[in-house]
Amino acid sequence: MTSNIKSLLASSLALVVLLSAAMLALPVVHAETGPKCVFTEDLELGSTGEEVRCLQKYLNANGFKIAESGVGSPGQETTLYREKTRDAVKKWQAANGIPSATGIFGTLSRAAYDKKFTVAAPSPTPVPVPVPTPTVSAPTPSVTTTTSALERKVRTLLKEVRDLLEEARDDIDDAKDDGENVSEMESLVERADDKFLDAIYAFLDGDFTKASTLADRALSYAKDAQNDVNGNEEDAQEAIDDADTAIDDAEDEIEEADDDGDDVDEAEEILEDAKDKLEEAEDAFDDEDYEEAEQLAEEAEELADDAVDAID
Repeated sequence: MTSNIKSLLASSLALVVLLSAAMLALPVVHAETGPKCVFTEDLELGSTGEEVRCLQKYLNANGFKIAESGVGSPGQETTLYREKTRDAVKKWQAANGIPSATGIFGTLSRAAYDKKFTVAAPSPTPVPVPVPTPTVSAPTPSVTTTTSALERKVRTLLKEVRDLLEEARDDIDDAKDDGENVSEMESLVERADDKFLDAIYAFLDGDFTKASTLADRALSYAKDAQNDVNGNEEDAQEAIDDADTAIDDAEDEIEEADDDGDDVDEAEEILEDAKDKLEEAEDAFDDEDYEEAEQLAEEAEELADDAVDAID
């Protein structure tokens, strides 16, 4: 047997081992108690319909009761997604490892729910190993698998989304420690998580165009979440530019007044304060604290205007 045939047999056997291992690794999940719901959309505070009722029945049957008695309790489920339903969903999400458990029953929650109803995987069917017939032929050139430019772009984009989501969660934790209300930020992060997961599924299916679109949406949600914590980068940059322009204009007017013999001592002192404030704004911008940077830049612009008013 030639070395080429031995190599081919070894590759075929390796493929069989990998396929068998992959099939055996499939999780066996025991069925949940209660109904198996079909969810077609995100459910959140204010949602209505039979999907809400089915979700309530499922939660009640699996230890996350909407209410002990009365409306929403077992046997009295409703079609209204209100605070008690949201609170029960939050507890279910926390128990099932859903990131940012905000009570919105979105893509991540539906995926976790569906997984709970997955039946045990069937035993793998043996895969026949092809045994090639030795033939004498010219060497076959090796085939190199190439990665498309779009696939590489999506990989990079997915990594960017992942890193930004981690940063957003850290910022939210810091904001919580400072006593800030982070409910809107958490909601944006969950939406980003949902789109990120959808993008990964599309990527694994080989639909890189769809994956790119979904990843872009996830990135947008993640950036919005960060902006809610740290302020808006574009607004901060615009405020800094406005302050810089105001200081330049004030400096020109002060120099012109000085040439005319006017008293500009007080104006020059105020202008120096404006420059110092602008420098603080730029430092805050470099630290990505855009809210602080915007506020400091606006103060610098006001000082520049005061400098002009102080020209005697």
